[in-house]
Amino acid sequence: QKILCPVDFSACSLNAFFYACEIAEKNQSKIVHLVTVQDGARLRGIYNHSVFNLLTEGKFDEALAVFAKDGLSRISTSVEIKTEFIQSNRKVSAVLIEKAEKEDFDLVCMGTEGVNKLKKHILGSTTKNVLERVNCHLLAVPLQASFHGIEKIAMGVDIMYFPKDAFQQVYELSQKMDAEIQLFDVNIANNPLLSDRMEGLKQELAHYSNLNFALIDAMEVVEGIIKFSATYHPDIIVVLSKNYSYLDRLFERSYTEKLILHSDVPVLALKFPDMSK
Repeated sequence: QKILCPVDFSACSLNAFFYACEIAEKNQSKIVHLVTVQDGARLRGIYNHSVFNLLTEGKFDEALAVFAKDGLSRISTSVEIKTEFIQSNRKVSAVLIEKAEKEDFDLVCMGTEGVNKLKKHILGSTTKNVLERVNCHLLAVPLQASFHGIEKIAMGVDIMYFPKDAFQQVYELSQKMDAEIQLFDVNIANNPLLSDRMEGLKQELAHYSNLNFALIDAMEVVEGIIKFSATYHPDIIVVLSKNYSYLDRLFERSYTEKLILHSDVPVLALKFPDMSK
């Protein structure tokens, strides 16, 4: 019900704003909280000429208001927008995580530029850092995503250990969005048992409407998800995520993080209390 949308005045944060408004509208939460964090060291985005002028003059509140007004002029929505400027010398991701936790946001919706720059490989993006630590759900919206509403939701699952509670939440979201939902799994070992399990799952969930199934053969999970996306063209990909400790990240990079960096489709990382460390 509470959606936080961080803004760095870039094109990808504008894209994230569109998706945040769509989810708020259909989910009847009605409010999207826009926040920008600036440390005074550099401008964190150049959205357009008028916004750039306001940023260079240090008028961050006004720039955020112009950003919101321009974004709303491009989409049809009745969602209320709240704006907040935070001046801080701390890491932007740390400020956002603290705000999300203290104010009990249910979803953080933010843009990502992927791996277009070497810097992203070395330092990691703000979106990646927030994903690692925040306890609420996170929707990462890539710059390349083309917003036209949310009509097809894809949910990646391990069908051998089907997450019924998580699926139920995603299904309820799809009903509110009036969207089709596609359950899929990636078969990286060409395991025939997955096909049998998929057929069993189809029968088990036959009473759900607008629900389809797919099994994708691939050598690696993220490769399989990208392959699925190119074939079925979902508007959002839903995956289950968890918070990773430092040691976890030394030995295993999250599939979700890899997917966010390489996907042209928004990725909704669902987090639940029993999945966090």
